[in-house]
Amino acid sequence: MIAFLAFALALLPPSHAADIAAPLAETPIAALPVAPAQALGLSGMTWLNNAANLGGAALPALGRGDFGAVYAHPAQPAWVVKIAADGFGAPNPRGRSQMTRDMLAEAAASRALADAQAGPRLIAVTRIPHRLQPFLDQMAGWFGARAPDWSRPALVKERVIGSTLGELRRAGKRTAVHDALAGDLKARLRTAGLAVSDMHDENVMIGVTASQAEARAYLVDAGSVRGLTTTSPAPTP
Repeated sequence: MIAFLAFALALLPPSHAADIAAPLAETPIAALPVAPAQALGLSGMTWLNNAANLGGAALPALGRGDFGAVYAHPAQPAWVVKIAADGFGAPNPRGRSQMTRDMLAEAAASRALADAQAGPRLIAVTRIPHRLQPFLDQMAGWFGARAPDWSRPALVKERVIGSTLGELRRAGKRTAVHDALAGDLKARLRTAGLAVSDMHDENVMIGVTASQAEARAYLVDAGSVRGLTTTSPAPTP
């Protein structure tokens, strides 16, 4: 089955294959930081069956959603890696482009949150290779073609060491101090002109990061963040 798939992929027109395999760094991304996985200490991390692997062993996810999954960085405990899910964008020009655009939009939102001290620091945008990519490349080469790039776009961010508001509530540990920190987060978002359409107890964490030793509230999911315009409604207080 895999051999047949590789054969079919190898028959793609060269121009199409080149478009699909274009590296993320060639995509216009304003001033977002882009780095290869190896430079970020992610050598050996691959993607297979909608999960990250390291040296062939599946890695446990810290969290998972429709858009992707979050993993502890295998070499840097102060960082996490968020990887786009398999169902999010197919290995074809349209699907790959949309997946890349959406991940870059989240990267831009992540940096806006970090600049507003409302989210963890964005380290870099990268790609995690598919575990079968070497095999697909070899098969395509037999037919004088270039295999599509099945890698997944990913964000590397600082890890927030702490708990979500939901976790604190379920453990009976949520206090007025935590609610005050959440209120401070909303104030920072308003000051920065950022609106959030999906803020809830499970994506707000109270904790610290490697660059911020004082506990504060962080929005850890930047997917629903947008900038305000003069006609946009104000964020919910």
